[in-house]
Amino acid sequence: MKRFMSLFLAILMAGTAFVSCSDDAPNKTETGTAETEQAEVSTRTDLVTENGTAASHIVVAEGADQLISYASEELAYHIKLVSGADISVVNTALSDSLSIIIGTPDSVPELEELFPDDLVWLRTLSGEGENVRYGSDGFAVRQLEGKLYIFGATPRGALNGVYDFIEENMGVLWTRADESRGMIYDEMPTITVKKADYREKSPFDLRGWTLSGGSRETFVMMARNKLNGLCAGVGQTTEAYASLTAIGIEPFISNHNIKWWITQSPTFDPDCHEYWSTDMAGEHAVSAADSEQVNFWSDVTMQTIADHVIAFLDQHKESADIDYVGICLEDFDVPRVYPEMNEPYEYAPGQFADPGANNYISTVFFSFMNKIAQVVGEKYPDVKLHSYAYASVITPPECELEDNLYITFCPLGEDLCSPLGESQRDVANKQYEDLLGWMEITSNVQVYNYYGCYTAAPLFERPIWDRIQSDLQLYAANGFNGLVPEGFADVDAGWCTGPEYNINNDVREPYLTMSNGWSMNAMTFWIYSKLAWNPSENVDELIEFYCDKVWGEASADMQEYYRLLRLCWADGSETMSAEFNCYYTWSTSADMYWDYFLNIEVDGVCMVESIQETLHKAYDAANDEQKERLRYIVEVYDNAEALFYS
Repeated sequence: MKRFMSLFLAILMAGTAFVSCSDDAPNKTETGTAETEQAEVSTRTDLVTENGTAASHIVVAEGADQLISYASEELAYHIKLVSGADISVVNTALSDSLSIIIGTPDSVPELEELFPDDLVWLRTLSGEGENVRYGSDGFAVRQLEGKLYIFGATPRGALNGVYDFIEENMGVLWTRADESRGMIYDEMPTITVKKADYREKSPFDLRGWTLSGGSRETFVMMARNKLNGLCAGVGQTTEAYASLTAIGIEPFISNHNIKWWITQSPTFDPDCHEYWSTDMAGEHAVSAADSEQVNFWSDVTMQTIADHVIAFLDQHKESADIDYVGICLEDFDVPRVYPEMNEPYEYAPGQFADPGANNYISTVFFSFMNKIAQVVGEKYPDVKLHSYAYASVITPPECELEDNLYITFCPLGEDLCSPLGESQRDVANKQYEDLLGWMEITSNVQVYNYYGCYTAAPLFERPIWDRIQSDLQLYAANGFNGLVPEGFADVDAGWCTGPEYNINNDVREPYLTMSNGWSMNAMTFWIYSKLAWNPSENVDELIEFYCDKVWGEASADMQEYYRLLRLCWADGSETMSAEFNCYYTWSTSADMYWDYFLNIEVDGVCMVESIQETLHKAYDAANDEQKERLRYIVEVYDNAEALFYS
């Protein structure tokens, strides 16, 4: 985990059965994947619009939560976009057209009587199995007595229902932050309700990204794809945090920030040096800048941080609805506090961690975090504190964790070329073992994978879709809380991951932007959002659907392009595994992509030439709008040798 903004033993999850059933006798499939119920298709057609004219209206109760109002705005906006019709938003259902009622039981109390089973289901966030967990933002779409209800047990659930309704009934895809580049839809003057009477919820309560860079347009795109979390830095204004919650995004307070929690605390004493690390002689550093990490053997340090967290929540909790606060070690640096770190540490009465143990530092640190969680929990029991399990504290500790203390597991050494636990790289396998160990302690885990963080992202789309699915199925099967992988915003800004790893040169320079990274990887990021909601989605069907929608007549050729990428990835991974001390990481240089994944032969076929030929066929088959989306990928591969090989 460089800059911030800037586990599969034999677990095989049974695929979710999407069951069609009547409302009178609902059949439910309850697994660790997104849970969905689908009723028999009604023979009645309900009109939303007809020939570009409104045939419905949206109903939002007066005084409804702001997010419900926003959901109505989003529905009206997309109806207008697709059909051209202006849909009114009113407070009371009318009798002259279809009423589309959006809400929760708080704003639409009759939902409790009309759909009690749905609400019980949506409020059930755990199952019979100990590790089964569901997100709180599931939704239901129901037709009853000429009305259409889109609702959740929470406002965010209702918003998710609106987005799913738009996707299912209007055929809209959100693939880029810039709507002109990546909102995919066909004009539909007459919109009919094709899919209704179903309900869904995800196995993950938190589904988001840790992004380098940011833009409101990126965050809106995330929310439309039913992602609900974004790592947000400390030190922002209440208004900045609230701007995220206003569109259904949870500010997941995080970063390498532990020094900030000390130095900006209301009880920070600049003349106190006990906060800081020491030299070998036990002399404390005199400032945060001089300290590698902080002294988490110290109760003074603990209390100073706890005081600041409470003050932070006093300021932001109510207005910005902050639910997660991260206190995380600084990046990479090893904590050094002498003589304490050479002495046994009592983490529970009569129980000691030995300083020679692999998990000694983790035990000290998470005991320290437990103390903070206890203090903060007295005033804010519902707030989830979290900290990175990363670097020197990635190994599971001896201590148990407080109920309000979550971990964000960061497998920086992961090898996405290989299945979990089967890498040729010892570091990757060790981190998988660490994850297994954490599973013995807690399921209050977010995982910080590196799905969007790799040096060559603007130049090469890694076909890691099946690996993402296997990861997420594992996390869901074990009741993990959520997902916060690292990636980058869809903005026209300089590339965030690369120069320090020698990816940059004069030829590559114009290509190295975050926006180009999205031009290259849009499908992967879209598939991630789909799997975050439902890890049992069929990946091959997702690829086919995406290609049909995004590439149109070029769909078959683009599906072939993605098949070729899979071949390159599999062959290159096998070659790497056969070589001594050669393995794939997020920081793998561009020339290694050329050597192992592109400039290779598979079954006698030159892969880079085959990819170039396939992309040109796709380009010729595409219409003008699709050509604009495809142009960048074609250009990269036309110049592949110069771009990849330094």
